Parts: sequence; C-alpha cells; structure tokens
Amino acid sequence: LQGFFAISLFGMPSSVAAEDYSISISACPRCHWISVYGPPLGTVLTLTIDDPSNGTGTDYTRTATIVVAPPPHDNAECATFNLSDIELLSGFIVTVTTEAVSKTIIISSMAVTGVNLTTDTVSGIATPGAQVAVFVWMDSTTPPIYRYPVADTVTGAWTADYSVPGIPPDDPDAVDLVPGNGGGAYEENANRDNTWVDWAWDSGPQIEVSI
Repeated sequence: LQGFFAISLFGMPSSVAAEDYSISISACPRCHWISVYGPPLGTVLTLTIDDPSNGTGTDYTRTATIVVAPPPHDNAECATFNLSDIELLSGFIVTVTTEAVSKTIIISSMAVTGVNLTTDTVSGIATPGAQVAVFVWMDSTTPPIYRYPVADTVTGAWTADYSVPGIPPDDPDAVDLVPGNGGGAYEENANRDNTWVDWAWDSGPQIEVSI
C-alpha cells in the first residue's frame, strides 16, 4: 500500500441532558478542529473537553461564535474551534453549549486502513453495523463519487468497491483508482453528528494514522 495516507477519527453518539438536535458537531481530531452547525449567526458557543483518563472534570475550554465560514465549509454558518495545541484522543468527551442547550460527543477510533489500486477498493473499520459514507474526488469540477458500505456487525470492517457500477444508494459510476486519487469517509450518527477520515494516494511512502 505504498503511498496511502490516512487520518482517522470518530465521534460516538451523543448522550447529554437537555440535548439540542438542531446542533450538529463535526470533529476532526487529527486535523485539530471541531466545527459546530445549527445555532443562529452570532451565537457564542463554549466548547469543553474532558480527558477521562485523568479523572472527571474539564481539561480544556474554548469559545467561538457562529459566523459565515469561508471554504472549505462552503460559506456555511458555523463555528470552528481550532485546537492546534490539543491532541484529541479516543475517549475524550467533547461538549458544546450555548446559553440554553448543549450537546456532547465522545471521540472514538475509526480508520481507513487500505486503498487497493488493483481491485479499486477503499477499506477500513468503523462502528460495527454502521453505514459509512465513502467518497473519492475525481477533479475540481466533478462531484465526488460515493459508496455506502455497512460495517461488519462483529469486526466493524467495511469495503467500498469502486470496480463496478454502484447500486443505490451508491452513485452509479465505477472508478479506476489511480495514484493521486483522494477522498474521505465519514459516519453520521442518529444525532446528526459526523466524524471524518481523510485519505489520499501519493507516490511517497505509506503513512497511516489512527487515534
């Protein structure tokens, strides 16, 4: 798998009192940011992070305001917390609050574990039984092409097969994966929170990262 690059992350389903499902959280631990969507423009959000390995309690706090965000957020109304000084790890408890509501995710591990140019497949692991959205970028003018594999109910392993035309809900296009292709994979939970793993194929040495 020479040349395969992966960044791994996963946010588990939320579990908090007074939870507001109009808020959605997108977490990218290895990218060191968390974005929040849903509250009106100008809403001030407080982000707290608890590392349970050192006991109960808040370890980090940040604030941010809902604004019209520049690319790559497609001018969406969101607040982005840049966390370059924090290494977000599996098990961290992340809570976002406004004056009235809150929402929490627990960071867990997810990974794209392989890209096979011979079989035109992308594979990885996720929550057992979960549906994963996997996409590959073709070029700057073509929409990404999606596959929606379901993770194995025991191992959590999944494979997105681009060697044959997709069957709905997959996109119909087949893709001949080649060096230079890239894309991502994400899992959205029932509470509208999603988590990302970005992947790319390059000519350099293989690097795999999983948290």
